[in-house]
Amino acid sequence: MTGPDKLLYFAIGSLALSIAGLVWAVRTLYFVGRDRKWSLWVAAAPFVVISGVAIALAFPPSSFDEARPEFEKVAQEILKDPDRSRSDLTIGGLDISLVIRGGNGSVFFYDADGYVGTFVSGWIFSPNVVPESGGTWTFEMISEDWYKFSYQW
Repeated sequence: MTGPDKLLYFAIGSLALSIAGLVWAVRTLYFVGRDRKWSLWVAAAPFVVISGVAIALAFPPSSFDEARPEFEKVAQEILKDPDRSRSDLTIGGLDISLVIRGGNGSVFFYDADGYVGTFVSGWIFSPNVVPESGGTWTFEMISEDWYKFSYQW
């Protein structure tokens, strides 16, 4: 799933949750105002929503740091493989649209979620050369031999 897809799903989910919350609030106020009594069923909807948010926060999405050993394994395979690239991979829970061998023993990993309009991002394994930002390319060192890159067309 790409970044724009996630944004669209987030917007739709937020709208649906907002409408459901508004309906719940109106019905709750009507129920409490009319009957002048409280019920545990009134608290069920907020409990479900708060539980869902807590679970989502307890299990955050995968990060590059967690997946780095798998990235390094794929990078070494690409450097040894006669094929210069692979596409549509999932590495450590991260969707990678393209892995391609670059010059000077570097390997580019294009993040499938990093394509937004004319903006592309990902990671580069570059043990031999420190990549330099310039023009439309920017590089940020993450750790030894690893850099985060972005490219704007």
